Amino acid sequence: LKDREETVMASFAAYLASTQREWDVFDLEDVNESAACFRLLPECLASSGLPVYRYQGNVCPRISLPPTSEEFMNNLGSTASYNLKRKFKKLRSNFTSETELIRSESDGIEKAIDDFSLIHGGRWKSQGHPSAFDDPHHRAFHAEVCRKFARRDWLRIFFLRVNGERVSVSFSFNYRGTIYMYQSNAHGAEDVMKCSPGLLVRSVAMVEGINEGMRVFDFMRGNEAYKYREWDARDSKNWLLRSSSRTAGGRMRFFLFLWAELISKVLNRLKWEYFEYRRFRI
Repeated sequence: LKDREETVMASFAAYLASTQREWDVFDLEDVNESAACFRLLPECLASSGLPVYRYQGNVCPRISLPPTSEEFMNNLGSTASYNLKRKFKKLRSNFTSETELIRSESDGIEKAIDDFSLIHGGRWKSQGHPSAFDDPHHRAFHAEVCRKFARRDWLRIFFLRVNGERVSVSFSFNYRGTIYMYQSNAHGAEDVMKCSPGLLVRSVAMVEGINEGMRVFDFMRGNEAYKYREWDARDSKNWLLRSSSRTAGGRMRFFLFLWAELISKVLNRLKWEYFEYRRFRI
């Protein structure tokens, strides 16, 4: 519906304006700056007489992928390319290693999610943080999504096995020329971690994606240092779009909504600082 984006946005804004006694707050989070929604909806809301509030939210670092894996290595620069090759050589010299791809429903998706959860949780817990994947319902949800994505050939979960054990993972989805890296982590013995298995498995996902014709590697939300240090990623900004009903009750409840959100963010910040303190103690 590329040619009807403006019509759809205008109709949606008009609907919100005509039903504003039935709602208080319109809150749309993590809208990417490249999305038609970000470009068109605020103006449509304003034209319909509704207030518009925009806040920059998270960033999604990303890198462009060249047509060939040879160009990929050359584009890394001499130092980064040398370090990547050196770490692969060190890993292969000291351990038996192999990469493994989970792509179809027959590849053992449930076991892959369980092992991904162990790697992710092990890494976070070693630094004093909890893991969301301890919840079996959470894991079951991801397994269900992966099965549906696998049927569409979007699923790509790469594991790096060292001495037969899965120690790092790149959990991603390939869609319309872009690799969306949902999660990537590594957890293993200290001598294995010195080989940077997380960096290695991400490089495998990138090279295999290039071979499939992918042109962008999107690290998704978060400004973790490794995304810039290892890959020189560039930020793509996400935004929060908000509006409020122009009724007296709607404006009051919008004000209360903002206060509740502020308190929630303060509590989350305190919780994060507590886990950072635990990490410091570890």
